[in-house]
Amino acid sequence: MLDNDFIEIFPVGDNVGVNAITPARVKASLAAKLVKTKLWSYTPKPKNEKDVNLFIGKAKAEISDEMAKLEAERAKLIREREEFEAQRAESLTGGRGRKKAEV
Repeated sequence: MLDNDFIEIFPVGDNVGVNAITPARVKASLAAKLVKTKLWSYTPKPKNEKDVNLFIGKAKAEISDEMAKLEAERAKLIREREEFEAQRAESLTGGRGRKKAEV
C-alpha cells in the first residue's frame, strides 16, 4: 500500500453521534497511527443504542436509494423491450398493415 493511498477510518468513543457513521479519509500512514490510539477504527463500532439506530437508519436509506435506482432501471428496460418488440413487429410486416398509434 502506498503512502498516498487514502483510507477511511471511523471515530470510536462515546457520544460521537453521526460521526460514528461518517468516515474520515486520511493517508494510510496516518490512519495506522490513529488506529493505534484506539480513538479511531477501520470499521464503524457502535457504542450505544443511539449509534445502532444511526447505523440502521443509514442502511435503510442506502437500501431505499438502491431500490429506487433498480426500479428506474426496470422501467427503462421495460420501455426498451416494448420499443424493440414494436420495431420487430413492424419489420416482420414489412411496414404494411396498421401503423402503431402515436402516444
